[in-house]
Amino acid sequence: MLGIELLNAPWPGTAYPTCFPLGCPLFDRRYQAVHEDLTKRIREVSPTLPVFWEPNVTWNQTMPTHLAEPPLTPPIDDPHVAFSFHDYCAISQSAIYLGMPEELIGLCPLQHDRTWANADAFTGRTATPALVTEFGDNDPGVLANTLSRADERFVGWQYWHYESVSGPEPDEDPFLGEVGRQLVRTYPRATAGTPTSMHFDPANGDFDYTYRPTGTAPTEIYVSDLHYPNGYGVAVTGGRVTSPPGTPVVTVQASGSDPVSVTVRGS
Repeated sequence: MLGIELLNAPWPGTAYPTCFPLGCPLFDRRYQAVHEDLTKRIREVSPTLPVFWEPNVTWNQTMPTHLAEPPLTPPIDDPHVAFSFHDYCAISQSAIYLGMPEELIGLCPLQHDRTWANADAFTGRTATPALVTEFGDNDPGVLANTLSRADERFVGWQYWHYESVSGPEPDEDPFLGEVGRQLVRTYPRATAGTPTSMHFDPANGDFDYTYRPTGTAPTEIYVSDLHYPNGYGVAVTGGRVTSPPGTPVVTVQASGSDPVSVTVRGS
């Protein structure tokens, strides 16, 4: 089990008019008290299991969260609390479900920037790890908005797919086509050190990764099974590849304490 998320996207109820444009401070005060109580109950049986706290659902309309924002709400004193949040574009959702002009989807990056700025503010004041627990529809461009921002921050994510008016049909594979090229990525699944930079280009599969090594364990890089139909090549500086050619997981061993850079390119 990765962890427990206490509440998913709760609606503030009658307090919702107080949520715009700066969030719901009064609701969040009560909301955090519930999180604290539930987390303490979990600690009675599991002292270290990660417990995920998620902001109320107005977060999806760019409202910030006031969780763990002294003096309004107390800081988080549990070292195993993590932050889960969603990253949707309201304009894209409205185009899919309400018939708004699809051309407005070009404005989505503005909402994504606001959402990630709110997430940065929370993780900056709490020093908690973060996970995107919902994002996306079936528009590859909207998915890319989330994925590029997550890569910049080394934040993991979980794509929320369900059958909807925008497809795919039940017998179709949602990970084919342009959606698949965004979601099925080359990425470091385990790093023996501290990541410093990462970039993946879903158009051609180019992957660049740099980290500061620690210890002697190998770094493991999952290689996309969609982007390299003719195979791939790996180049490393500051270390060496220790896995066989063509394997779905590349392992890299650092040569010393200098930064290690890994590139993956299609053949």
